[in-house]
Amino acid sequence: MKANFDMLTPEQKVDFNVIADARAIKNAEYSNWGEFPDIDWSSFPGLDITKSVYGVNKNNITTTLDRIGYVGGKNFGIISDNGYIYTQSERAIVYIDNKYAYHQYELEAEYYFEAIDCIKNSDYDSINKLIDVINADKGLKIEYIDEDIMERYNTDFLKFQNNPDLKELCKEKGIDSTYGVFGEAAPWYSSSGDKICDGGAQQLNTPVSGQVLKDLGILIEH
Repeated sequence: MKANFDMLTPEQKVDFNVIADARAIKNAEYSNWGEFPDIDWSSFPGLDITKSVYGVNKNNITTTLDRIGYVGGKNFGIISDNGYIYTQSERAIVYIDNKYAYHQYELEAEYYFEAIDCIKNSDYDSINKLIDVINADKGLKIEYIDEDIMERYNTDFLKFQNNPDLKELCKEKGIDSTYGVFGEAAPWYSSSGDKICDGGAQQLNTPVSGQVLKDLGILIEH
């Protein structure tokens, strides 16, 4: 897989992630070609429960983010004020290094919380009014969403909030996950106890996918 990856063109490598360490695969002796490997990811949301974990609010929201790969996920690296970019080991991922899968984003905090409230309440009338405001402010042409799209957004939100690992984490830490959570990425250990990744990166988990936020003009790629 590594050798084949090296032969791809830059265009083919865009957002294409390939596991670089067989220890991260649940059954490394079996390869079902044509399907994504069965990776033994850390427990959702992948935050170190021995460290501080926070619920996102208007006083602690971080807006300069990055991500390796497609924006359809919910976890983002937090870029510090000095511009430091976390390593893959710090992020607790084990992909082949691929600059064509790296993205930086700015989160529009002034609209983020209102959008999440609309999605939480399945209020597509209010979110369309918010879209009018965003379009006027940012010079965008975001289209209105209908009830079916809002239902998908709400389902995405509820899937995040109802995750049993997240609910247990929030109960233990006494935090509210309505607008997401953030903390340090947990170290990643193989099933045999080997440390695969160090963890430690500052990580934000949003309650809906980055793609939803991007479609709403709230997550802007640099």
